[in-house]
Amino acid sequence: MNRLRLGRSDSTVSVIGQGCSTFGFHEKEEIEAICLGLDLGMNLIDTAEVYSYGLSEKVIGKAIKERRNEAFISTKVASTNLSFNRLLKSAKRSLDRLGIDTIDLYQIHFPNPSIPIKETMLAMEKLVKEGYIRHIGVSNFSIVELKEAQAAMSREEIASIQVPYNLLQRSIETELLPHCQEEHITVIAANPLAAGNIGSNQNLIEVASRYEKSVSQVALNWLISKQNVVAIPRAKSLKHVRENASTCDWRLSSIDVKALDLAFNEYIKASQPPVKSIKNSAIRFISRYSPQTLRLLLRKIFERTR
Repeated sequence: MNRLRLGRSDSTVSVIGQGCSTFGFHEKEEIEAICLGLDLGMNLIDTAEVYSYGLSEKVIGKAIKERRNEAFISTKVASTNLSFNRLLKSAKRSLDRLGIDTIDLYQIHFPNPSIPIKETMLAMEKLVKEGYIRHIGVSNFSIVELKEAQAAMSREEIASIQVPYNLLQRSIETELLPHCQEEHITVIAANPLAAGNIGSNQNLIEVASRYEKSVSQVALNWLISKQNVVAIPRAKSLKHVRENASTCDWRLSSIDVKALDLAFNEYIKASQPPVKSIKNSAIRFISRYSPQTLRLLLRKIFERTR
């Protein structure tokens, strides 16, 4: 499995990681999948405190209990817990659920404009200083929010940003991705397979056929061909874990990468799918995880800013 340096740090992560957003309800199957991923060199394991009400972190903790040195654990703090004291408490709760002493990468799941980013980053840097976390990341930040987060740092650096990125969701290529490449910030591609919505594209099918690979493998290979990008597909079946891991055994030619770039530009224009901006990602997240009263309030706020 190929590795990529995380940000400017000395840590390295597998270019194909393991996304665990829905883990927590089928423990035996999920532990087997995580362990197989580790066997295949997929050391980047991504979760969040809100995933499956904390059960995702617990399952990961059980899976890596005897294999801590093989795993790079990435989790996220909820946007409701970004004040100084709440963030410190959230980190320690995540550590308890994961059963580890140090979180390798601690990320802000979504920005919270009601809490100063400086306050949040002071708490993050305190966690690094005290050894509770190793690296700081953000998730679902716009280019403006990322720059504000960078400016709020006193001692540490932003090592990574996690955002939706796939053949259909490519808005980050305009400003965010070039900025991250220039600043040596690793981009963690969430939803790398576009929730399965790319499988019927004929251009992708033709490329997959020529390489004798699956459509998913080609889509993932396209992603990791981009500078400073890693992907975290979700897989619970052992077959899919193996399929994801074998994405790294080969490379798309530069001609095919460019061909897919162009083909999907035209595909997006022709099919006109809804634009899935970072703001829309936040709305979907709120709809899934927040209490109903909070959902209604936040949805009104987002609608006013459209």
